[in-house]
Amino acid sequence: MTKIKICGLSRFEDIAAVNAAQPDYIGFVFAKSKRQVD
Repeated sequence: MTKIKICGLSRFEDIAAVNAAQPDYIGFVFAKSKRQVD
């Protein structure tokens, strides 16, 4: 079975949409970048 991982999201709307799809894994961006969320 295929597993799905999502990471690098920063907008609440995107996070809510992906959460509704119930991905198998999530990732977090800790390095300083334009995708980092405070």
